[in-house]
Amino acid sequence: MTSDYILIFARALEQAFQDMLGVDLVAGEVREIGDEPIRADVSASMTLKADSQHALVILTFDADAAVDASQLMTGERNTVDHPLVADTVREFLNITVGSAQRISAARFQFSLPISVQGKNHEVSGFKHGRSVCISMQWESSRHVKIFLNLQSN
Repeated sequence: MTSDYILIFARALEQAFQDMLGVDLVAGEVREIGDEPIRADVSASMTLKADSQHALVILTFDADAAVDASQLMTGERNTVDHPLVADTVREFLNITVGSAQRISAARFQFSLPISVQGKNHEVSGFKHGRSVCISMQWESSRHVKIFLNLQSN
């Protein structure tokens, strides 16, 4: 697995938003993260392994995006700390990784996703690795990011 897989995950996330919410995400460019911390209001992460390469896929939402996505998906309006909001973010990560598996040449094993809720929390990844990100949005103020953190061999 290489950092180019971020494009596959981003395409799968865009399709999931379109299919499940009727929302068109607008994606930015692939960006190298370096040592900059990954922060979010709601996040979900999942470890992957393909061809002996370990990776972490991280999906982050700002509070408004998480609440709005959850409402569009469930029909219920909840606060950002409600468990249903975290469930929505985990479900999007599950669908994204599953869809990426179907459209990629690589076969990978993956863990169950974990999610965290908390204003501007920091998401931990591999300490020694390379991270890339694609920022996405809908409307002008709903922000979602997908990260691929590759472990150094």
